[in-house]
Amino acid sequence: TVYTDPEKLRAEMLRLGPDDKRLIDRMINGIIAFSKFDMPGRKEDETFGLMLKIIGLMPKLIKWGGMTVTKFAGKLKSPALSQFFNEMYGSAGMNNFPMMGMMMMLGFMAAKSNGYPMGGSLKFAQAIESTFRKNGGKMFYNSKADKIIVEDGKAAGIVVNGKEIRGDYVISAADGYATFNTLLGGKYSHPKYDNAYRNWKTFPSLIFVSLGLARKFENIPSTHYFDVKNPLVIEDGKQTLDHIHIRLFNFDDTMAPAGKTAITSMINSYNYQYWIDLKKKDPSKYEAEKKVIADWIIDESDQYFGDFKSKVEVVDVATPETIIRYTGNWQGSYEGWLPDKNTMMKQLPTKLPGLANFYMLGQWVSPGGGLPPAGMNGRKLAQAICREEKQKFIVK
Repeated sequence: TVYTDPEKLRAEMLRLGPDDKRLIDRMINGIIAFSKFDMPGRKEDETFGLMLKIIGLMPKLIKWGGMTVTKFAGKLKSPALSQFFNEMYGSAGMNNFPMMGMMMMLGFMAAKSNGYPMGGSLKFAQAIESTFRKNGGKMFYNSKADKIIVEDGKAAGIVVNGKEIRGDYVISAADGYATFNTLLGGKYSHPKYDNAYRNWKTFPSLIFVSLGLARKFENIPSTHYFDVKNPLVIEDGKQTLDHIHIRLFNFDDTMAPAGKTAITSMINSYNYQYWIDLKKKDPSKYEAEKKVIADWIIDESDQYFGDFKSKVEVVDVATPETIIRYTGNWQGSYEGWLPDKNTMMKQLPTKLPGLANFYMLGQWVSPGGGLPPAGMNGRKLAQAICREEKQKFIVK
């Protein structure tokens, strides 16, 4: 069991690996140190205090900065602990994931500054939208941008379905590759982005299986990670699945009707092109392979949980092709740049040379992706635009 309380996690790890006490203590002490580092303050004048905290963390950053999760797993004597770390971050090309990234995540959870928003991502997004609208913002759905308008070296708006929408600033939180090569027509970039697209690794794409079961899962953890009895070979032999990750939304009653449970399972995949080609060339085989994966997860989960298969009412399978079709994310990556010891804590530019009034934001600006850096960078950009417009940045 992975606890967000560092001391409970220490006790659990020592239970499984008493001979690894030295390494376990180092890891837990690092998590506790990171738990004292909160996200940056809401105002620019709080930045100095943030810098002091970062300086205080430098010994931990240096100690763990070059350590990958896979390397840490190799140092552990306990087979159970070593297997856990290897399987969590050692599959599907993620073996260079930095130990520091995992420890920071657990530290933020310990500090209660990182967690799950009740109601899921939709409610979370709707809360942001509501605040945006209350402050005069307008939202346009089903409106994919075709082009960014550039006039005299300045971004002046966007084109959507042949219609021009003008603006003083253009901010792209869309897919970075599409922004550079489609929206800007390949005319603007930055050497740091050019290097990233050549050399940096991305998070994998996903095969995302969603299930709805006509039963409750009470008094058990919400996340389960287990080895299977019958491994499954998929993607024309490119990947063998020998374990399953299951998430039970048994802690959030808004995710399913009374007496029922929403469940998800994620499978990492770097074989996005396989799924694109399969759907294009043989749609029936594409659907059949999705069903094979869903049936396998259901059968193995039935053996693991019991009373599972007969209660399944809803099945949905998304592949890398689905993710690309809905989001446009480069290579179907679900979280942008995958951090490693060389890219962890790095930041790509938000401005491009030769193009005024344009800014880049989102998961293609900060390795590690995710909502926290996107939110922080958005706030910093709002502050920068306020300075440029000689307006006061107000926090309510």
